[in-house]
Amino acid sequence: MANADIKLEDGTVIVEGNWLLVKCWKIKQDHVRLEAHDLHLDHPNRRKTQGGDRRALVHGFNDELVINWNGDYPGNVVVHKDLKIAKGGKLVIEDDKGNTVAKIDRWGNFEAGGNGEQDGDVLLNDKNGNRIIHIGAGEGKIEIKDTSGNTVAKIDRWGNFEAGGNGEVDGDVLLNDKNGNRIIHIGADEGKIEIKDTSGNTVAKIDRHGNFEAGGNGEVDGDVLLNDKNGNRIIHIGADEGKIEIKDTSGNTVAKIDKFGNLYLGGGGRDGDIILKDGNGNVLIRIDTQYKRIDFKDPSGSVKMRICTDDFTEATWPAWPEESSPSQLDLIKELRRMKEEILALRERVEELESSSP
Repeated sequence: MANADIKLEDGTVIVEGNWLLVKCWKIKQDHVRLEAHDLHLDHPNRRKTQGGDRRALVHGFNDELVINWNGDYPGNVVVHKDLKIAKGGKLVIEDDKGNTVAKIDRWGNFEAGGNGEQDGDVLLNDKNGNRIIHIGAGEGKIEIKDTSGNTVAKIDRWGNFEAGGNGEVDGDVLLNDKNGNRIIHIGADEGKIEIKDTSGNTVAKIDRHGNFEAGGNGEVDGDVLLNDKNGNRIIHIGADEGKIEIKDTSGNTVAKIDKFGNLYLGGGGRDGDIILKDGNGNVLIRIDTQYKRIDFKDPSGSVKMRICTDDFTEATWPAWPEESSPSQLDLIKELRRMKEEILALRERVEELESSSP
């Protein structure tokens, strides 16, 4: 063979030439060094097709080791049993243009897509080939289907979660604590959101009619606590104290209904008013504590009747002793006096109406 030679130097066999053909090779040394960029593994009886190279290992142009250079082996590369990537390595898949399309890094994180060419998807099928789970970055969704292809659960790109509604199953959300206790159950079939403690007692529930229940299980009282965006407690509905309390951002109570049904408004530097509107939003009645008056208005906003403290400042009220009852004669006399006051008030209203433009 032209331009070929075999040399022995200090226990080293040096083969010089373009090709090294080995038909039966047994080597019992620690190292075998080939100063060639291509290693061909090619047995004529193993070929599926004739012609072409079978480059098993190639020292690439970027100083990398390439297996099955240019896809020389029609049967691809097969690994029997386990494939282990050690020393903090990663698994990278590239397309024909050299773009990374999928990667598993040294911490086990999986990435797909994002190279300007294609979106990353994860497709999981059952043993019969049915597509059960589809995680699609292009559509921004996580979708779970049954074996008939019906969507049973889905999270879309806006974070909306859907479950059920395919004519086969109802959608439920079940959340357990670290010990396996069912704490939260959102059930579409029963139309409920239910929260339980670790003993299985229901502590809060919203039913299909929108009713909200909390407490009443012998363990805890039901409370509703509403804070503003800065964390200030604004509304407190407490079953134990039997109250509905509204506070301002400084913690002052501005409105309260106690367990006896009493309503308190104002305080904390604010006056308490009561404003009543009709179905169209027009203010018809206003009880104003600042001006100490009650205004009755028509839908256009005109005051039709006003009762204020000035109307009663000159009234002479009988001084009945506390915890005593007036006689029947005193009651009749007082009712007559009140009637006269009302008639006088009516005349005053009529005069105001007639004099108004």
